Amino acid sequence: MHLRLSHKLFLLLLAPLVAALLALSAVTAFDLRSGFTDYLRQRDVRQTEYFADLAAAAIVRAGGVDALRADPATVPRLLAQMPRRGFGPPDGPPPPLGAPPPDHAPPRASGRRRAPRRVGCAPLS
Repeated sequence: MHLRLSHKLFLLLLAPLVAALLALSAVTAFDLRSGFTDYLRQRDVRQTEYFADLAAAAIVRAGGVDALRADPATVPRLLAQMPRRGFGPPDGPPPPLGAPPPDHAPPRASGRRRAPRRVGCAPLS
């Protein structure tokens, strides 16, 4: 069977594409096995604990959960208080391979928090 020139060119372009796809898949699998998912899980736990602390303080200030439920803007207001950064990797060089992620959020360079970005949400009810 004789291949036409267009088929040969297609196979010539397809081979490196498949090789690159396999290499990328291998690197991604290695990353996921070497602790990246654990890092993400720990970061999510820190974010959830931080939000739970914000919610608990809001419940105490409002005088109970029922007072917060009456205001549909409560959750967007609490989410706006969450830092946009600070739960991710610290600035500077990355930790050595296999090192666990830090247990604390890095301090901001200016020492001040930025004004929260307003999140517009419609009431769910």
